[in-house]
Amino acid sequence: MIELGLGLFPEGVVDEDARVVASVSGDKDFEVLVLSFTVYDELSGINDLVFGGSKTNNSFTETRFEYDPKADLKAFDETKAGVKGLVDAGVVKIPKIFIRPSNDPPETPNSRLTNLQVPIIDLGGIDGRDRRDEIVDEIRRASEEWGFFQVVNHGIPFGVLSGMIDGVREFNEQDLEAKKEFYTRDRNRKVRFNSNFDLYHAKAANWRDTLTISMAVPELVPEELPSACRYMYFYNIFFPG
Repeated sequence: MIELGLGLFPEGVVDEDARVVASVSGDKDFEVLVLSFTVYDELSGINDLVFGGSKTNNSFTETRFEYDPKADLKAFDETKAGVKGLVDAGVVKIPKIFIRPSNDPPETPNSRLTNLQVPIIDLGGIDGRDRRDEIVDEIRRASEEWGFFQVVNHGIPFGVLSGMIDGVREFNEQDLEAKKEFYTRDRNRKVRFNSNFDLYHAKAANWRDTLTISMAVPELVPEELPSACRYMYFYNIFFPG
């Protein structure tokens, strides 16, 4: 708890014990005074708090306002530029929407766990009935226990894999206006570009942008693809396997 009072923390003063930087809006002649504190927390790094109050007969009544990220999330989303847009703009400080709340610290890794191996799913022999059932069971266990796995012997040419990476990289390196056309949160769109599918629900945003292309049903029309990704689409048609 920080006891507030007029002139207790003049602008720019750092209290070494509390590790607080305070700035003051208004002056002693104003009826309303707002104080903004940036608290350096050992777990989360930075947590901004804003206090407001009114002055009557030299007494100060405190009101505390917690940071509400909704406006910042909406403003970030409406740029349609994603995380890369922040980098391109020269951001030098990570925005607060990407910082985990101080009351929700990340889990501490268990240092006693050693020799961990990411599950590897080998699709070799998948055409055999018995082997197919084994693969399905391996995928189920990996998904339940790990949440991800590596697939080998899948039959996808290396050129296709590397081409997909090149296409996504080229898409993200385009001018912003070219990418905005595909920025959406509509899950019915077959081509979707956005930043954080759970942006408005997660406790903190992740530092990532995602391009999703649904190739299943209904069939994707080549013209619906970003121009940077069309090469691999036609490559798969004319050079399958």
